[in-house]
Amino acid sequence: MTISAEIFFEEAQKRVEQLYRTQLEPIRKAADLLAGSLAAGGVVHIFGTGHSVAFAMELANRAGGLVPMDVVSLTDLCTRGGEPWSILEDPAVERDPQVAHRVLATHRLEPSDAFIII
Repeated sequence: MTISAEIFFEEAQKRVEQLYRTQLEPIRKAADLLAGSLAAGGVVHIFGTGHSVAFAMELANRAGGLVPMDVVSLTDLCTRGGEPWSILEDPAVERDPQVAHRVLATHRLEPSDAFIII
């Protein structure tokens, strides 16, 4: 099978239509939750580890983007928490549940805040 631009766009359109049919209500609920958080003066914290942190980076700290968005990252242990950079060399660090407590301790969290976890 030869992959062409037409085939790619047809498949992409099928996937978007499937998302619309099956996920529209959950997307609306998530949007309402995030909008409510922002309306209440909250911040949306976005966490991703590994390559998924790129999504968080796309949402926060962008020119013209929403200001109350905050990237939460394992690197915060070092940049905000004073831990040595060498801890990030261990791939198991992102799987250790205790690390989450240390990462979150580097951020100001309020009851009105929301999270997107990738």
